[in-house]
Amino acid sequence: FQGRYGKGYYSAFILKEFQEQKTRKKRVGINARYLQRHRSGIERYIYELILNLSEEETVTKGPEKKEVEYVLFFNNHAPVPSLDLSSNFKIYISQFPTKSRLLRLIWEDFFLYYEIKKQKIDMFHGPSFFIPFKKYKNCKYVITVHDLAFLRYPKSFTFATQLYYKIFFSRSVALADTIITDSESTKNDIMQYYCVDEKKIRVVYLGISKDFLKKQEKSYMNKVKEKYGLKPPQIIDYKALVGDASDNYPGVTGIGPKTASSLLNKYETL
Repeated sequence: FQGRYGKGYYSAFILKEFQEQKTRKKRVGINARYLQRHRSGIERYIYELILNLSEEETVTKGPEKKEVEYVLFFNNHAPVPSLDLSSNFKIYISQFPTKSRLLRLIWEDFFLYYEIKKQKIDMFHGPSFFIPFKKYKNCKYVITVHDLAFLRYPKSFTFATQLYYKIFFSRSVALADTIITDSESTKNDIMQYYCVDEKKIRVVYLGISKDFLKKQEKSYMNKVKEKYGLKPPQIIDYKALVGDASDNYPGVTGIGPKTASSLLNKYETL
């Protein structure tokens, strides 16, 4: 391995690097910045992903346990949420200014690459469509693609959003070593629109949080009734009528919250 330069500086340096790689834990980075905003669909996905990874690390014991260290990347414009995680999870707060949405996108698409490199990340997961525009050679990139609504329903997106996805999402798909998606339908869309090899895509269905398996107390039912004038099971139909900007669907034209509540009180369901 060291050859005739066995006692030289560079061979010693290479040997030291080799030994460090053998002994150090593998580092997995996750873009967790979305947890610093209102928690809706994608934010819920990231939150549950991190909590379940932590729980898995806590439960798994013995020699079979893989030595992995997780690094959660956050921005500095908002508080980092409180997360009860196992000891092998590290919080990394970027010093790049991210007060505006534009700056956060610049961080995610460009500056994050340098932080991945600095933290010596072995695998990086972009759980919401995007990974940095440039690839760190020693790191595997993984993205989660939840849907291709911006292509299927372009009228629901602004021109600027469509342009952004066209440039940066296309690049993310090309750079990713593995693409995770929630459904066979989205898998087929990715293959159709981006000509991606099927072997590169893994369908991982969404799980159900334990919170949704609990029987709701009467006080919760009363809160929903007080806020919307509806029963909890009717909220899905309510959202379908009024729309939800966080999930990029417009609802029914001309129907606002009062009309939606009135219709569902009269007919119960769509």
